Amino acid sequence: MTAPFDDARARRNALVLAIAQALYGSTTTAMVITSGLVGSQLAPSPFWSTMPFTAMIVGTASTTYPVSMAMRRIGRRAGFMLAALVGMIGALTGVTALYLRSFELFLLGSFLLGVYQASSSYYRFAAADLASPKFRPTAISWVMTGGVVAALVGTVMVMNTVDLLAPVTFAGTWVAMAVIAAVATLILSFVDIPKQDATVTSSGRPLIEIATQPSYIVAAGLGMMSYGIMVLVMTAT
Repeated sequence: MTAPFDDARARRNALVLAIAQALYGSTTTAMVITSGLVGSQLAPSPFWSTMPFTAMIVGTASTTYPVSMAMRRIGRRAGFMLAALVGMIGALTGVTALYLRSFELFLLGSFLLGVYQASSSYYRFAAADLASPKFRPTAISWVMTGGVVAALVGTVMVMNTVDLLAPVTFAGTWVAMAVIAAVATLILSFVDIPKQDATVTSSGRPLIEIATQPSYIVAAGLGMMSYGIMVLVMTAT
């Protein structure tokens, strides 16, 4: 059953999710900036320095579908809040890894941040859930604007926290990331989207039918290449 359009609620949701996007994006920006540098400190060999960033990408890729299925069962709000809490735990795991000088533990924290990233990829779609066709593009654009804000906030945050807990470099940054994820959890509690009726079955096509379409294969291939280039550019080597 599809909820009726309600642009008043959709505007509130879009604003909440835009703020959540800015908060999430700030943690990711900090992760991109610091992961390679921390990796070079903790890794047994410089060859593995960028492995933490890879761990986050693996976390995102491996949990995007499960996160979607979880939200179908427990609702958007609960799913988003739970994933943000996982992000907070991931950041705190990273802090612990820095103090213990544990590369493996830092990889685990990075993976958990990937789970947070997986859920955030649904923010813009959630913003459109209750929006009318006229307001839907605006709702999505509000959420995406949060990412622009995040690029600035995340960079400034790293600059001001890199030695906050000296002599452990970047520990302050990862504590700040945990605090931001905790704030995001609180902000996401204001998401107001009705939970989907679990008794309603989808009449859509099977996934295998969609995945074997030539247009899907081309789109997926282009997505893989573009993300690969993005990771190459963003990751310190």
